Amino acid sequence: GEVYLWGSYQVSIGDLNTLEWKVTQDDLKYKKVPFPEAISKIEVGDKECFALSVTGKLYSWGYDELGVLGLGEDDGIVQPLIIGNSTDEPTVVLEQVKDFSVSPEAYSVLAVTQSGDVYVWGQVGFGDDRSILYCDYPKKVVLPEKITRVYCDDLVFFALGESGTLYAWGWNYFMKDGEYLQEPVPIVLDSNM
Repeated sequence: GEVYLWGSYQVSIGDLNTLEWKVTQDDLKYKKVPFPEAISKIEVGDKECFALSVTGKLYSWGYDELGVLGLGEDDGIVQPLIIGNSTDEPTVVLEQVKDFSVSPEAYSVLAVTQSGDVYVWGQVGFGDDRSILYCDYPKKVVLPEKITRVYCDDLVFFALGESGTLYAWGWNYFMKDGEYLQEPVPIVLDSNM
């Protein structure tokens, strides 16, 4: 399908120089976003947009805060670009993306390919010293099986395996024995927690 956007935050529709919250009459008019192919899914963050094409290409544009666009860039992008087509190294070309999830605060993105591989970028988790880690290009997540679905929240990531096993990693806001859990690598989510 075709993509149309509107709103008062112009960075999401191609004008990085207009960072105003003031709503004008122009903001109420929708504008077509140019794509070379049909789009099957859209997710919009605070200052960025993501679109999945029917052929499995994942596009992003907007303000690149904390590497969330996955383009290896530090600045914003005014036109949709395919994630993985960066000239910066290391370049990871995402092909045949099946689905993706953008965190509500839009600082993390998780994608799963048709082959069941999972990639994350933006805020990707945290290190052994509990510092938050960032990555401005897709980083492969090592999981023990092929994944069918993904979901991410603010620094919490979930992946559903073909076997029905649910994997989770990141900050766990649910407590076990009075302590918050922090998992830097995926673990099997225990239903008895």
